[in-house]
Amino acid sequence: MTRLRWLDRHEGNLPHPAPELIGRSEICARVARAIGQSRLVTAYGPGGMGKTSITLHVADALRPDFPDGVWLVQLSALDNPAVVPSAVIEALALADVSARPEQDVLTEYLHQRTLLLVLDTCEHLQPEIADLTMTLLDAAPGVRILATSRVPLGLAAEHLITIEPMRTEGTAGPGQLGGGEALDLFVTRARQAGVHLDPLSMPAAQEVCRRLDGIPLALELAAASLPHLPLPELVAQIGHGRALSTTDRDVTHRHHTLHTAFGWSHRLCAPSERLLWARLSVFAGGFDVDAAQEICDDGHLAVPVAEVLGELVRKSILRQNDGGRFDMLDTVRDYGAMWLRELGEHDAFHRRHRDYYLHLARQGEAAWSGAGQVHWFQRMRAELSNVRAAVDWSLVHPDEAAAGLELVSSLWWLWVACGFSAEGRLHLQHALKVNTTPSTTRCAVLWTEAYLASAQGDLSRARAAATLCREEAIAIGYPEGVVVATKMLGTAALLAGDLELAGYQLGQALEYLRGDPRHLNPGLLPAVVELALSLIMRGRPQTALPLLDECLRHCQATGELWLRSYALYVRAIGCRALERIDDAIAALHAALQIKRHFRDVLGIVLCMEALSQLVIQAGYPPSTAAVLQGAADVSWREYGLPMMGSPYFADDHARCTQAIKDLIGEQAYQRAFTFGASLSLTDGIGYALGEAGAPTAVDVLDLIAR
Repeated sequence: MTRLRWLDRHEGNLPHPAPELIGRSEICARVARAIGQSRLVTAYGPGGMGKTSITLHVADALRPDFPDGVWLVQLSALDNPAVVPSAVIEALALADVSARPEQDVLTEYLHQRTLLLVLDTCEHLQPEIADLTMTLLDAAPGVRILATSRVPLGLAAEHLITIEPMRTEGTAGPGQLGGGEALDLFVTRARQAGVHLDPLSMPAAQEVCRRLDGIPLALELAAASLPHLPLPELVAQIGHGRALSTTDRDVTHRHHTLHTAFGWSHRLCAPSERLLWARLSVFAGGFDVDAAQEICDDGHLAVPVAEVLGELVRKSILRQNDGGRFDMLDTVRDYGAMWLRELGEHDAFHRRHRDYYLHLARQGEAAWSGAGQVHWFQRMRAELSNVRAAVDWSLVHPDEAAAGLELVSSLWWLWVACGFSAEGRLHLQHALKVNTTPSTTRCAVLWTEAYLASAQGDLSRARAAATLCREEAIAIGYPEGVVVATKMLGTAALLAGDLELAGYQLGQALEYLRGDPRHLNPGLLPAVVELALSLIMRGRPQTALPLLDECLRHCQATGELWLRSYALYVRAIGCRALERIDDAIAALHAALQIKRHFRDVLGIVLCMEALSQLVIQAGYPPSTAAVLQGAADVSWREYGLPMMGSPYFADDHARCTQAIKDLIGEQAYQRAFTFGASLSLTDGIGYALGEAGAPTAVDVLDLIAR
């Protein structure tokens, strides 16, 4: 049978095409062989050796060997060891909304998968990455790990491969100049910089390669300098090198050589380029022109920032991707950071960096209940490394802790609505620990934690955070904080099945909302949806639907999507209670169409659960319901407590399961359920919506019968 398109596994997230790699065929072959022999391979060596480029090329070539993909986890921008599992979860395109330890989420997800993880730049968090690596290898026999690091991870299972400099001598191979791979790289990069070296220049070029010890990054910088520095002058500036040996003492020598290469690159830069290089070191990960302009230009740059960025790209100090964002290699960033300290500007520009992302977070918060939600989700997801860096820098400096608290608070929408719940709770708890004085901002952090804890099924913590929020709001005379805390207590009561208490507390919040509509954002508008759900649970769908229609009209008028999808979901529950099955299915389809634009795994699986209970009534084959249950179940287990710990949802699920089994039998149910569990979340949505290319009910019946 021809393989069905929707059963194809994810290829992973490697950059495509892989970055250009010149030479290095022998070391690439060694790394590839090692991955075939060992489940943990570390490409090890000092900065500037091209470890990342080598591993990316090897990983790209190995894609066919890993049916569940090859996944790159970029760790260089992380400062907080606690966020390492979150970075892996993010790279795997999961959503970290579980209240369980993130290592448990990862091990459960990876347990039955065959994939390659590329952990890039491990040295600064070596103990934590080593611990996580060992945990994943023990729990997931189909997982292999290829790491890059300046220091070994120090694990018994580790196969170390030292990444040596490029050969500076050698016979000519296919397409080579006869001076080894170092000369090939230097000449190619010179040509790309607009300088064509003729045969008479080859001895001088060979001397450059020898004096630079064949260090790839040093060669790149040297070649980029040729438009500004003639080759003979370049040779003179480098000084006299020496032949390499293979002793450990050469690591220090190579570091000195690379530092020297940075030194002359720095001297070749105009003053504005040097200054911007230093200031750009505050970025973690990538950045765009606007961010560079706002953060780095304090009025003392004589040249427009965009022009300086272009010059730094031409000199190989910066890289620019197809999307227009810039970044720099870790070793280049380290050199810039050294100069930033020398200039006495380190704290000042880290503060400007934090303030920029605080302003961005406030903009997102103000716009969240409007038409720009998808834009802000995508924008802040792209800036996640910078957000982490800004939060971490603020919370480790006592004088900046209050601003860190505000940053964490302003990003409530990222933590709550965009699939970063677990990481959000880490930042929230850290911010609360270092900001102990009651304030309106601290109240906002407390209610956000209560919201996240409820969604994760951690109802005791949700009640504790909401209660503390209410107490502190009363103490400082902050009535809105009291109301939002009451709403969060109502959410916890709803999930716990205490419907009378939930209705009372949510109703109080709704009365406040009606009295002052300005407070729709951030926490109160969901009270409408939750109150409607509590009414449906108490057998009053006729009362609930007008509330939901009012909420949907508001969302339609403002362009709000995220809450609209939840209102549609609850409306489907109400329509089902009134036996309006077609209306219910249409509402769930509309909700899923919205939710696919966010990382809202909780909302997606709730919709799939509800659909599984409706399709039988609508006349679909019962196996369709089992597939939907399987697709939802795998996400419940990976991302959070099934059914959020709610007895109402759990009872509905159990009744649906028994109904399916009664219709098709235990064995057919398990086959269909297992098939659903094999679908990715994206493919599960396609199946639920009946989209072209997704499996149909007939296809599923055929597959489970085999």
